[in-house]
Amino acid sequence: MDVRHVVMAHPMRAEWAHGLADTLRCPVVWDRGRGVWDTGRRALLSVAGENGWGVVVQDDTILTSGFALKVRTFLEDAPAGPVAFYAGSRARRHTRRLDVRRRGWYTAAGPTWGVAVATPADRIRGMVEWCDQLDIPNYDLRMRDYWQHLQVDCVYSVPCLADHRPVRENPSLADQARTADRRAAWFRP
Repeated sequence: MDVRHVVMAHPMRAEWAHGLADTLRCPVVWDRGRGVWDTGRRALLSVAGENGWGVVVQDDTILTSGFALKVRTFLEDAPAGPVAFYAGSRARRHTRRLDVRRRGWYTAAGPTWGVAVATPADRIRGMVEWCDQLDIPNYDLRMRDYWQHLQVDCVYSVPCLADHRPVRENPSLADQARTADRRAAWFRP
């Protein structure tokens, strides 16, 4: 199975982006000042293809040990829709009654968070074309709207295979007023 990774990055986070790219042995798509969607769409298109999966990882991501191998294993049995390897802490509220730890995943609308997302490679070009019509700055929410339009849920891995860096070392580039950490609901480094 073909799994292609790419790091979506802002120049202010170059050190982290290069570290992720070295770990994943993948290219980096750099922000060129035209907004998050511009960077996200170019990252997505860089991993588009006829088969397999494209995985976009954001520059401020902390990966679990053995991330690439765990992603490949997870994707072998994943349905042909989006797969998110991060779910924010508020996901716990929505999954209390589900036995997510035993199953290793849950489904919901999404991807709600774009920290580390896999997309079937053959669906990327059509998704980007559809998302280009939206007026939403966030690339993850554009993808969520695309999949909701198709009535396809996102699969979220449990445990999460990715997390955000803490805000003290990683101030939000999109929301300077953010002071709270964005943490994964279930993450094992």
